[in-house]
Amino acid sequence: MKLFSSPCAHLMVVVVIENGVINYPSLEALEHDEEWLDKELNRLGQKLDEVFLAEVHEQKLWIYPDVKKAS
Repeated sequence: MKLFSSPCAHLMVVVVIENGVINYPSLEALEHDEEWLDKELNRLGQKLDEVFLAEVHEQKLWIYPDVKKAS
């Protein structure tokens, strides 16, 4: 399955972490794996268990920290 076959694909947002839990089917659909996600989290100085939501938009990882756990 290719997610980026639509002319509007650049508008798609794919959730890859929700409440500190990795969404493996989403990672696979994006042709990424847990190793890629770990590297991106490390690059951004984030820990998985402190992430409320993470999404991929325009080939970039966007993170929304869990403010209760991050403080």
